[in-house]
Amino acid sequence: MNSTRSCERGTPRGDPTAPAEWSHRGAKRDRHDSLLIERGQVIAGMAAVEARDLARLLRDWAHSVHGLAEALGVATVDAEAVIATFEEAGLVERADPRAPSVVGLDESSITPILWRTTIAGSALANARIGKPMSRSKAGGLLDGVVARAAVVNADAAMLHWVEELVLYGSFATEGDGPVGDVDLGVRMVCRYGQDDFFQR
Repeated sequence: MNSTRSCERGTPRGDPTAPAEWSHRGAKRDRHDSLLIERGQVIAGMAAVEARDLARLLRDWAHSVHGLAEALGVATVDAEAVIATFEEAGLVERADPRAPSVVGLDESSITPILWRTTIAGSALANARIGKPMSRSKAGGLLDGVVARAAVVNADAAMLHWVEELVLYGSFATEGDGPVGDVDLGVRMVCRYGQDDFFQR
């Protein structure tokens, strides 16, 4: 959950009987909506967490097969198999030879083929570990946050006012499938002017 607060001179903000406004963003996946993977899941023939870690390696630096073998501490033939599997799964592609790269010790005098993540591979690199939840459970969590925001806004002892809740991420998209979590942005402002704020 992201939150922002602002304080400025003025009169008390908002109607304490009104609920916080909320809206949703994300009719499609955006940068906040990261891929969710589970322990025990298999991606491209390996454990999902290992696949994610490998995708991170290939996202940050392009690797030759020999460079990857040395980075992972495995035989060249095993690194070749990994690259082939990832390429077939659409997770890696050939990189520009001029890209920042990791190559084998015996490749310093040649221009080897380099590999780095595709868009799908980069999404895997950014994946989070967790278990999906049903939309009904996510809806209950969202309702709870909205209700707590209403309690805050109705309490004159609270120094801040919840002005807006913004829903984004997987739950903001249309569909009936499970979601990763409930992503909310919260905008808060001072309930009172600066002088009253410091007096309280």
